[in-house]
Amino acid sequence: HVLITCKQDGLTWRVYTYRDGYLNISPNQWSPGCLSRDTQVVIYRSQRIGSWEPWVDVYPKCQASAKQVIEQAVMQGQLEGRLGQEQFEIASLDYMVDTHGEVWLLEINMGPVLRDSFLDPDLNDDDLVSSAFEIIVPQEDPPNLGRWDFVGELIGVAPLPAEPPAVSSILVQVAAVSEELLEDQVVDDVLLFLDSFA
Repeated sequence: HVLITCKQDGLTWRVYTYRDGYLNISPNQWSPGCLSRDTQVVIYRSQRIGSWEPWVDVYPKCQASAKQVIEQAVMQGQLEGRLGQEQFEIASLDYMVDTHGEVWLLEINMGPVLRDSFLDPDLNDDDLVSSAFEIIVPQEDPPNLGRWDFVGELIGVAPLPAEPPAVSSILVQVAAVSEELLEDQVVDDVLLFLDSFA
């Protein structure tokens, strides 16, 4: 998982990775002809990844990849900051590790499934979420990162100022009809109201 935060300036992004994710192993051997849901690797949480021996070498590669992808999104304005508002996202990154120990990013889920301990006492995300909130709204200085690791700070593209909402064509049509049907004072009130959106 990755936690992405943006400061109120809309420019400054911070990236954290969660070191205790999941190892997902398909219950069935993959083959090109099998499109069964049961063969999908990323659906089944098999175990916490920290107990997987190669993770010590694989995790830094995953961190570097996550930073690179998020940095590219920030620099290209694909992640847009909001002036005057702090914001955050938790995303999950699905990697495949080949027989040479290289990592391949399969996908980034901006709406990841986060499990509660009530539903899954062993493979849940309670610590992930609570420690993310400690970073977002720190109760200590410095904040307790838990199992999150700070990966880096990025300076992105300046956000565009918010544009006023456009008057919809339906509202313009309503005003035209109203002008014909209603008294002059009511029409003036409606037109003043519509002008407030321009």
